[in-house]
Amino acid sequence: MRGRRWHRLSLERKLPLLIFVVLLGLMVTGAALAYREVRQYALSAATERLESATHQISDLLAPTLAERLAAGRVAAEAPAVQRMLAAGTPDSATRAAAARALDELRPAGTPTDVLELRDGRGEVSLRLGTYPPEVAALRREGAELRPAVPDSGGFTPIFRAADRVYFWMIVPILGPAGRLGEIAHLRRVSGSGTAADLIEELIGPGTQVYYATPAGDLWVDLQGQPLPGRERQPPQGARRHRYADGREVLAVSSALADFPFVLVAEAPMETIMARPRSFLGHVILGALLLTLAGAVLAWLLSRRITRPLRELNQAARSIAHGEYHQRVDVARGDELGQLAAAFNVMAADVQAAVAAAEEARVGAEAANRAKSEFLATMSHEIRTPINAILGYTDLMQIGVSGPLTETQREQLERIRMSGRHLTGLVDEVLDLASIEAGRLRVTPEEADAGQALQAAAAVMRPEADRGNVALEVHLPARNALRYRGDIRRVQQVLINLLANAVKFTPTGGQVRVEASAAGSATGRWVEFHVYDNGPGIPATKAEEIFQPFVQGDSGLKRAHGGVGLGLAISRKLARLMEGEVELRNDREAGAHFVLRLPQAATPALTPADGGGGA
Repeated sequence: MRGRRWHRLSLERKLPLLIFVVLLGLMVTGAALAYREVRQYALSAATERLESATHQISDLLAPTLAERLAAGRVAAEAPAVQRMLAAGTPDSATRAAAARALDELRPAGTPTDVLELRDGRGEVSLRLGTYPPEVAALRREGAELRPAVPDSGGFTPIFRAADRVYFWMIVPILGPAGRLGEIAHLRRVSGSGTAADLIEELIGPGTQVYYATPAGDLWVDLQGQPLPGRERQPPQGARRHRYADGREVLAVSSALADFPFVLVAEAPMETIMARPRSFLGHVILGALLLTLAGAVLAWLLSRRITRPLRELNQAARSIAHGEYHQRVDVARGDELGQLAAAFNVMAADVQAAVAAAEEARVGAEAANRAKSEFLATMSHEIRTPINAILGYTDLMQIGVSGPLTETQREQLERIRMSGRHLTGLVDEVLDLASIEAGRLRVTPEEADAGQALQAAAAVMRPEADRGNVALEVHLPARNALRYRGDIRRVQQVLINLLANAVKFTPTGGQVRVEASAAGSATGRWVEFHVYDNGPGIPATKAEEIFQPFVQGDSGLKRAHGGVGLGLAISRKLARLMEGEVELRNDREAGAHFVLRLPQAATPALTPADGGGGA
């Protein structure tokens, strides 16, 4: 249905629509490609900014932690510290000297900043400061962190205590005989205003940076607050992540060598994609404006192109409806102007040809009427003396002029037969003239096909007997097949077909006639079949024999008489009755003619006596 509607549209509408669709497709494709490039660029730029931010934050944190670790190594090398661990039971002076060496590691005014001096067994030999309540609670529960750290010192993983996060800085104490013990410094992960300002400056609002353990079981914001519900491993490089609430972020991680945490920076995808989406909106708006402008230009262009074509189309339609004077006025020098000029020349030629054809038609009709009148007149003039000849012949045969000898009777019979043959020829000429003049009328009525076969066979049986030709008639059951046609003309066609079959069948041959029902896409039919075993008719002459005055064995030495009007008249009569006569070359020998007529609308009656053959 859509295809039909499209084909019904005029070119003036099709051309702008096609151009609009093409432009729209190009614009959409271009916008999609441009958006993909801008989107990819925005993701790459955001990834670079996040990586740069995490590296810069690492650079801020690394010196502080490195300085604390270096200060711890200095304290571990202090003689007082080593003497205290080397002495089994240190005196108060040794303890005081070790306490002064360790106290330099503690920031001023931080009594809860715990420093411990542990021996080789991990026992605390000296402690400065007090544990925060939350860490003390963990210690009471038996939690103790003693990870293995290298001799150069290091940091333990961060751990959560209530709503705060801590880690230990461990510095081994080495003596001549090996590892004497260690300095353990408890540190808290606290807020970093400098880092927050740096994030705001480098990446923009909405971006967050977190500390996380390498396993991802603990996440901490820059203010040192643990973040529950984020238990996932930090990304390796850049990776997108969607939270349960629907937020989607771009996450970048940066590992800090020897440090107890990983830095993770997350930027909302909504913020990253804001500029690409704005760009896409501007591109779509510009594309729509360009597409609309292109459609308007295409419409104006199509009108300029299709207006002459529409005028040509209207002129062609006018000529098709008989207005041969129609011309196209297109004053252009391009191809359309040349086409219009050629059309005008063609229209003038058509007008002249139509005038000549009309003149020829009038002359032909006049000639045809003259021919028909001539044939009718001549046939009438010929019929009158023939009737007189036949009348006197009949009178002489019954003895009005006296007794006749056997020889005279035979001669009179030949005269009578010749007269009847001549009368038949005249009747055929009259029928042909009447049909061609349109004066022959048929009276359709419903009749039985078996009766039509019987009547035609009865007329032709004496002729078949004289030629020693067996005439077989296969009759359908009475009223089983009924046709619609002019009964007298149907008899005439059947007799013509039987006469041809008998005439062309050799002595001792056979002619068979039958009727059957047939159906096709055009309706229901009754078919009369006439078979003979004569010489047959070549397929090349299957249509030629239905032309007037054409016979299958043409020439001066043909074996059979006639003027070749029987089949032509039979086909014309059948077509007047909405039927057909045709030759079917479906036999190896002989001919097979078929008269096809419409089947009667009245339902066939079921006979009581059945059918038979004659």
